[in-house]
Amino acid sequence: TVGEPGVGKSRLFWEFTHSHHTQGYLVVEASSVSYGKATSFLPVIDLLKSYFTIGERDDARRVREKLTGKLLTLDRRLEPLLPPLLALLDQPVEDEQWSQHEPRQRRRQTLNALKQLWLREAENQPLILVFEDLHWIDSETQELLNEFLVKIPTTHILLLFNYRPEYQHPWGSKTFYTQMGLEPLSTQSAEHLLDSLLGNDSSVQSLKQTLIEHTEGNPLFLEESVRALAETGQLLGDKGAYRAAGTLSTSEVPPTVQALLAARIDRLDTEDKRLLQTASVIGKDVPFELLKAIVDLSANALTAALTRLQAAEFVYEAGIYPDVEYTFKHALTHEVAYGGLTRNRKQQLHARIVDTIEQTYANRLDEHTERLAHHAFRGEVWNKAVKYLRHAGQRAFARSANTEAVNWWERALEAAEHLPDGKEKTEQQIDIGLELRAPLIHLGELARAVPMMTLAQALAERLGDRYRIARSLAYQVQGLFFAGKVDEAFAAGKHAVSIAETDGYEDVLIVSKVFLPQILLWQGKIHEAQTMGRVNINAISNVPERERFGIPALPAVYARGVYVNGLSYLGRFQEAFAVQREANAIAQRTSQPYSQAWITLVSCLAFAIKGDFKEAVEAGERALALSTAVESWALYPWIAAWLGLMYVRCNREAEGIELLTECISRFNKTDGLLGRLQANYLLAEAQFQAGHMESSLRTARNTRESVRQIGIDLYRPILLELIGRIHTHPETYDPERALTYLDDATCISEEQGNRVMVAHCLASRGMLDHTLGQNLQARENLTRARDMYRNMSMTYYLQKAEYDLANNRE
Repeated sequence: TVGEPGVGKSRLFWEFTHSHHTQGYLVVEASSVSYGKATSFLPVIDLLKSYFTIGERDDARRVREKLTGKLLTLDRRLEPLLPPLLALLDQPVEDEQWSQHEPRQRRRQTLNALKQLWLREAENQPLILVFEDLHWIDSETQELLNEFLVKIPTTHILLLFNYRPEYQHPWGSKTFYTQMGLEPLSTQSAEHLLDSLLGNDSSVQSLKQTLIEHTEGNPLFLEESVRALAETGQLLGDKGAYRAAGTLSTSEVPPTVQALLAARIDRLDTEDKRLLQTASVIGKDVPFELLKAIVDLSANALTAALTRLQAAEFVYEAGIYPDVEYTFKHALTHEVAYGGLTRNRKQQLHARIVDTIEQTYANRLDEHTERLAHHAFRGEVWNKAVKYLRHAGQRAFARSANTEAVNWWERALEAAEHLPDGKEKTEQQIDIGLELRAPLIHLGELARAVPMMTLAQALAERLGDRYRIARSLAYQVQGLFFAGKVDEAFAAGKHAVSIAETDGYEDVLIVSKVFLPQILLWQGKIHEAQTMGRVNINAISNVPERERFGIPALPAVYARGVYVNGLSYLGRFQEAFAVQREANAIAQRTSQPYSQAWITLVSCLAFAIKGDFKEAVEAGERALALSTAVESWALYPWIAAWLGLMYVRCNREAEGIELLTECISRFNKTDGLLGRLQANYLLAEAQFQAGHMESSLRTARNTRESVRQIGIDLYRPILLELIGRIHTHPETYDPERALTYLDDATCISEEQGNRVMVAHCLASRGMLDHTLGQNLQARENLTRARDMYRNMSMTYYLQKAEYDLANNRE
């Protein structure tokens, strides 16, 4: 259901779930909170606690007992779900395989565990899952619902959602999804409601129409208006049997429901008003023990005051003994009560709540990290705010909830600004900035990640902290490189290496060195890249395989992947695939999915360069599936770009060009200049293969100019050869230009040692010579190309060269 605040969304759900229609169903409910958008799976955790009857007082042993007992009673085959569910509930996980999983793999298993749990429960009995206030939902829960929704048609599960109109979702086109808009009550319905609220005394009849017009049929506004008139003495009697005290007037009823609620709160006894507002600082849901700890009331006085607030229908009791909890009747009531406090009073209460949670849950603070972060930030307890916000970001990042991690760490940076000036403040700013780098890169947001790292470097230089300077420089390398700032990236890497070697920072040395060969390769310095790459591989062999040093892929896998790329351009494919198999074995035995995706992409590229297009498609599709599974949106378009060209090579032209166009769009959005240039080159080649000569020439020329500007010399001969080849085609025939481009491409390829490109240039030149009637020269060039292809085992191109030679005989 969708509707404005106060139209009865929650009430409709309550009436339905407590009606005879749900007899025989298991109903499990969860709700979101306004600060929950930054807390991964918050409604889901609420749902699990309800399902497993886990209370605030339950310690780790009791939580494990409840979860294990119910899960295995439901189905012993669900035992593998224990690690992700325990982790989601912030409980220790004694499972070695789970601890070895990369965060994104844990996240995927968590999503699968939740889906399996609900699907299996639905086989046992029909299930109703209620999610309220989706407008406050976090992105992780949103994705879970997006995935889970497609399972619904074949299950005995009813999902109920409610939300305000501003919330957007992708379900509108689903045949099994029905959206019901709740509008204000019609005049007739409003009259029925007022009959039940006011009664039928003649003295209140005229008031009903006046109230309907005044509230525009909003049921919450109607209810609160009647309460306000009763509280101010304009109505006498009891609910459902009121009579007018005199001439009735709604002129004193505020024009909005928020203003009316504020007026009702103001009329409370001072002690009750203070209690209600204090409770609002805790949140919409208020644990009794926490409230008791922060108010200056005896237990009896507190209970009496809460009873009065319940009678006035501001709050109601939700939890059961011993975990008694109170909930505001409506989100608007909570918002208005909170809004009535002064800024200073809010700050004081939030700070007090932090102290109380720390004392009350001293042995279980992890479970309350996000709540502590929220209250410490609002309470302006800046040192604790930084601590808990950083921890919340780390927890989110560990779950691969990258968007939430960014939100927490950005707030941590904001909190750090309020720390006293000095070394500790600057260190916090540097470390938070470097933490932020990782999820931003995973999200493909280079435009935000690179400045974060350069700022960290500047702050570290101000401190004279050589370790943090080196770390900042090392982490900049990949970001600057992918952003197309090639020379800056290489300089940053060399600087980091220099500091790390001098001061003995092994972790920084590995991070820095692992990226430098890739830069050299793209600069066209293939042999230099290979020399450095082999040294790196040998050095990394002494490092634990599972250690990543803060970079997405394992260094041992990443370094080998770059080395394979270089071997492929050198035409040493047998050696390339041997190294690729080494890297893949490391990625497999460490169960590191990002590394698996990366080395499978490398395999796709090697097959593509060799001319084994079918094998390249298989590897590309496998890599794409892996990157999608771990939600690596930074890696995804690099894979998809090569796969797009391979589709075209396998006669799937429309599909391939569409995929390449999508990749370019993704790179445009993420400031990934380097990826965009590669995708544009691949698109130009795909357009040529598909017969779109004018488009191919235009794309190739534009890409060549950009490549020249940023110094990606590896692609210079590749693009020159392509443009030369385009000018040999009848539609774009220009032999003089073709000769110039092909000769330049040959010269540069030979200088670089790019044997594959030398062979391609010779083959293209041979075909041009044949067209020009220079058959002797054509045979010479085609023969050289054929021999090179044979030597490099490039079967597809070898067969093509042999065919062209046969057709060139006099």
